Amino acid sequence: MKNFMNGHLMIKFLLNTVLFFSLSCSLIANDKLTQIDNSVLRIGIFDNKGLASAGTSFCVSENVFVTNYHVVQLAVENPDKYKLMALAEYTDKIILKEANVLHYAPNKDLAIIKVEGVSRKPVVFSRNADIEQSQDVYAIGFPVSSDNALNANIIQPTSTKGIISKLDAFSLIPNSQNTRMIITDATMNPGNSGGPLINKCGHVVGINESKISGNIKILAHIDNVYYAVHANELIDLLDANNLKYKIASDS
Repeated sequence: MKNFMNGHLMIKFLLNTVLFFSLSCSLIANDKLTQIDNSVLRIGIFDNKGLASAGTSFCVSENVFVTNYHVVQLAVENPDKYKLMALAEYTDKIILKEANVLHYAPNKDLAIIKVEGVSRKPVVFSRNADIEQSQDVYAIGFPVSSDNALNANIIQPTSTKGIISKLDAFSLIPNSQNTRMIITDATMNPGNSGGPLINKCGHVVGINESKISGNIKILAHIDNVYYAVHANELIDLLDANNLKYKIASDS
């Protein structure tokens, strides 16, 4: 009888412990989602008619942001016609800040840009060892579909939750060679490109890139398959250009 009671108490303790950590993880995730809002910045390509396309970027160090190359491609290839701008503030009007492309890697679909006069908090990158299949992730960004919502704040990012479905997936980027990709079911829409894919600790594990059907028409019927560039690809690009960034500690 005593052994039965001890066993019962142990099971109850374990269940309470699991419940405690589950609630704690939820609280951590919500807090980190709020914090990441202070790291992202909406960007757009403008021509003489107005906004031509839009995407998301996030801060890695003071005045330095990263995004997808395809988000800034028009400004890189035709700078006389297209200008890259950041939507820095929004009250009763949109305030734009000029952005400049510092470095880019089309084969990784990554670009590094500089935006002066904008205060954002640098993100923290996840350690490679902490990026695992099936872990919860959140895609952060500015999908243009949300702009149509009533009283929408167009510089307030959205988040969608999913899991990492596959690591080291084959790349859809042209001439990408061995670029590491992540497949997730966290929903991404036009405008999300270039935003961070974060884990529940708020650490960046990838850079939102595309929905599979946008690149391969034969697979257009496939739903809930979204791609992100693995964070290590961006870290390699930052290292190659001697740019600072933060990475999660072992603690």
